[in-house]
Amino acid sequence: MKKGTIWPIAVVAVLGTCVGANLWLLRLSASDPAFAVEENYYERAVNFDRDLARRRHLEESGWHAVPSIDSVRSDSAILVSLTLRRQQYAVDGAEVRVHAAHVARPRTPIVASLQPAGPGRYQTWLRGTGRGLWDLRFDIAVDTLRFSTSERFEVGQAWR
Repeated sequence: MKKGTIWPIAVVAVLGTCVGANLWLLRLSASDPAFAVEENYYERAVNFDRDLARRRHLEESGWHAVPSIDSVRSDSAILVSLTLRRQQYAVDGAEVRVHAAHVARPRTPIVASLQPAGPGRYQTWLRGTGRGLWDLRFDIAVDTLRFSTSERFEVGQAWR
């Protein structure tokens, strides 16, 4: 080997090691269940002001959607409820869907439809949830009106 060839080989070896390490870290982070990209993040950012104005208008016109977790079973299923009112009146006949994502595992959300459970009340059991922080987004459709609300809940020990 010539005297001047050791430096180019060393530079290529260091750069190759850096590229290899970066590719390994990229693969490692992409396979992590805690890694997730927000759905439609650009569209949500562009429409943020419009959605905020719509939410304010709904509140001013008397719409109230109050989510809650009513029960946790020993098999870690949670009873998710939503009470829907317009002014002081219960709203029946709505289509309500919940999108539940554990904060530590946002890549594996649970999506379910809530069933009517009384005047202005909708609920469903979500199975396979477990303890921890959960982000719940409720998509609500009443006639031609569509809106959503979200809440973060901490699910603790099971109770009956």
